[in-house]
Amino acid sequence: MRKLVFAGIWLIIFAGKSFTQVVGSMDTTKLVVPISVQDNPSEDTAKHKKKATGYVSVNAGLGVPLNGCSTINVTYPNHPELGSFGAYGGNLNIMFCVPIGHTHFGITGLFSRNSQSFDINQYTQKMNRYIDSYTFSLDSSSFTNYKETFLMAGLFFTIPGNVTWDFRVFAGDNLCTLPEFSVKETVTVFSDNKAHSHYVSSTLQSVNSSTIAYGLGISMRVFLFQHIFAMLNIDYIYSMANFMSYLDNYNLYIGNTTGLNQCKFNVTYNLLSFTGGIGYKF
Repeated sequence: MRKLVFAGIWLIIFAGKSFTQVVGSMDTTKLVVPISVQDNPSEDTAKHKKKATGYVSVNAGLGVPLNGCSTINVTYPNHPELGSFGAYGGNLNIMFCVPIGHTHFGITGLFSRNSQSFDINQYTQKMNRYIDSYTFSLDSSSFTNYKETFLMAGLFFTIPGNVTWDFRVFAGDNLCTLPEFSVKETVTVFSDNKAHSHYVSSTLQSVNSSTIAYGLGISMRVFLFQHIFAMLNIDYIYSMANFMSYLDNYNLYIGNTTGLNQCKFNVTYNLLSFTGGIGYKF
C-alpha cells in the first residue's frame, strides 16, 4: 500500500515537471492575435484629396462683357458703331479635366454658353453723342441678345489639398451671334436756327460668325463626399469676330427708304465669367 502511494506521488511530480518544461519551452513572442483595425476616415479623405484625379462639372453664373462687346471698323457710313451695347448676362458651362498619368497636369475641355442683353440706354446715349447737330429720342424698340458658344480645349495644373486649385489655359472656337434690333426714333436736326424732326425706323438683321478664341481660368474645389465636390470658377475669354449684316432705314416723315445697306463689323469680345457648380471625380 505504501509503495502505491509513493508511486502515485512520483507520477504526479513527474507530470508536473513535464508540463512545466513544455510551457517553458514555448516562445510566446510568436503568438499572433488577429486584431481588426479600422482605417481613419479622415486619413483616407486626405489621401484621396492629394491623388491626381479627373473630373467633370456643370456650372452656371454671371457673364460680364468687359468692353460691352465693342464694335470697331464699321464700314457703313453715317451711323454710329453698332456695338458696345452688351450688358451683363448669363453663363452656363460644362468642364472636364483628365490628368496625364499620375501627375497633376492634364487635358481640359470647356463648353460654355453665354448670353448678354442689349443695353438700350447705352445705345441711346451713343446715338446722341454721334452727331452734334442731331438729337435722338427713342419711341419704341425690340432687341435680341448677344450670344456666344465656346468650344475650347487646353491644359490644366492642379494643386491638391483640403481646398484644391485648378489653373487652366485653353483655345478653341467662338460661335457668336450679333443681336437683331428694330427701333423707331425721332431724329431732330438743327439747321438755320430751326429744329426739323424726322421719324426714322431702323432694323438690323441678326448674323452669325465663327472665330478663334483664347482664354484662361482658375477654379477652387472643395469635396462634399468621396466623389462629389463643389467648385467656384473665374474664366476670361478673348476673341475678335467679323460680321456682315444689313441695315434697313426708313424715314416715316417723308416716306423714303434707303433700302438695305450692307454693314461690316469687327467685334471684340472680352468676356469675364463668375460661375459656381458641382462636379464628379472619376
